[in-house]
Amino acid sequence: MLDIEGNDGGSSVVFPARGVTASRKFIDAEAQPSFRDMIAAGGFAVDALQLRVSLEGLRNQRITVHNVRVSGLRREDIPTGALVKIPGQGVPTNQMAFAMDAAKPVAHQVVEGVEVDRAFFDNEFIDLADGEKTVLVLRFHTELWAYAFDVAIDYEIGGRLLTQPVPRTTDQPYRVAAGVCFGDSFLAKLSSADRQRLGSLRYNEISEVAGMAVEADGSQHYRMERADPARHCAG
Repeated sequence: MLDIEGNDGGSSVVFPARGVTASRKFIDAEAQPSFRDMIAAGGFAVDALQLRVSLEGLRNQRITVHNVRVSGLRREDIPTGALVKIPGQGVPTNQMAFAMDAAKPVAHQVVEGVEVDRAFFDNEFIDLADGEKTVLVLRFHTELWAYAFDVAIDYEIGGRLLTQPVPRTTDQPYRVAAGVCFGDSFLAKLSSADRQRLGSLRYNEISEVAGMAVEADGSQHYRMERADPARHCAG
């Protein structure tokens, strides 16, 4: 089983300029659109993508997971065509975090909600007996670029080392992109080239949550409205 979530419970998604046609129905939506639908249409999760992966031992032998890793990684320019901005809700529950801007992203441990500078599989492994289940919560985050990628699980059974790709929920790779809200303290840490590249980014279109709407039958949903990109993170 696989589920995909937005950044720490939120579901902001940005589309590249070339994907403006695909984003049109989400930008013009009156109610909050589905995160899964936006990702399937070619959108990028903003700031972080969270995956919940359910593992189950279906053999009569013990399975040992030795690694969960990024595969087929492709770096891209940060898309700025259209942003569907939905705030985060709740507390992150991820167990492993991947810093996608690293030269080689690896799974890091998360302790009490905080990512630590220690690779998860340096001292850990995951054992599954026949019929045993576990859920992995993985967070892939970026501050500098956009990425398309897949995820693979390396495991051992009966002395054999095997790899299982994490199935996609659509025919698209997973995607995550840095947002374009950059404070001065963040920009000051960057190279002059990165400051110039990131400091000039603006979204072309924005739709954001603007409160609750109540229908005639009493049902409620989050109401969306268009926002002025010139007022969004102009610093």
